[in-house]
Amino acid sequence: LRQTGSLIESPSGYLHLTARENLAIVADLKGVDRRDTRRVLDIVHLTKDADRKVGQYSLGMKQRLGLALALVGGPDLLLLDEPFNGLDPESTRAMRGALVRLNRERGVTMVISSHVLDQLDRMATSFGVIRSGRMVRELSMDDLHRECGNSIRIRTNDPARTLAILEEALPGTALRAEPDGSILASAAVRHAATSFGGAAVAPMAPSAEDVARALSEHGLLILELSHVERDIEEYFVELMGGADA
Repeated sequence: LRQTGSLIESPSGYLHLTARENLAIVADLKGVDRRDTRRVLDIVHLTKDADRKVGQYSLGMKQRLGLALALVGGPDLLLLDEPFNGLDPESTRAMRGALVRLNRERGVTMVISSHVLDQLDRMATSFGVIRSGRMVRELSMDDLHRECGNSIRIRTNDPARTLAILEEALPGTALRAEPDGSILASAAVRHAATSFGGAAVAPMAPSAEDVARALSEHGLLILELSHVERDIEEYFVELMGGADA
């Protein structure tokens, strides 16, 4: 447990004590040198406010202090619940940068529970979606960008032949047969995030003109050719069973 740090739901601390004093208490409980408090204060950018009473802190400052408390002792694993709660855009960016550096420079593994999907998209390398206490989907960054990127829905009079033709005519395209007989064509993610804080770069999906040309050359009757756009928020709402779930 000494190698684990956590920030669960909301930061905890003695409001009548300073940030430095709160950190010293945690250092004593973990059996680590109190000098480590200087390091964690610097990570979360609270050094200049270290001797202010926590009761005078804003919500964002308390959130950063909560992260500092979790970092005392240099844990290898961080469990963070809504770490961006109450942070303004500038503080959110600073917090995200601190977490990315911890992973890149110290190899700290982080499990983050959050509803701030745009921040997770900029940081995480794998995702798990929990609904009513059960894991309903696990996916990599590659998977997420394939699911949420722009694609083309194709419906013809011969789905099996259509799939074979497109596989040969559009080799850089990810093709997926849907239960309703349609086919979704999207760009394969060629460069995925290789470390925490990376970002997958998804090439553009094939154009409708490319698809139509390939199918027309083989005499297939095109019944539908439409663009499909879905962002991460929409995708996660679908996995959760819709807005009313």
